[in-house]
Amino acid sequence: MKVVLFCGGQGLRIRDYSESIPKPMIPLGPRPILRHLMKYYAHFGYKDFILCLGWKGHVIREYFLNHNKGLDERFRPACRRRGRGALAP
Repeated sequence: MKVVLFCGGQGLRIRDYSESIPKPMIPLGPRPILRHLMKYYAHFGYKDFILCLGWKGHVIREYFLNHNKGLDERFRPACRRRGRGALAP
């Protein structure tokens, strides 16, 4: 089974933390929030991830290309933006 994680938002409500990096990459301890989420799913046997990338997606892609630790990530462009908190095909 695959896990789909949407990583396309600009983080406007947490701009103080996400102005220079995408919000999934905000550090929580030694790792980005996104890595914590993926490790949580991996604990239950889910290791196949599809990351739907949007704003500053290249930062997320570069991180996982350099820090892959036994998880299978696939990167997809996010759906077109329709406003805060809404995705469309």
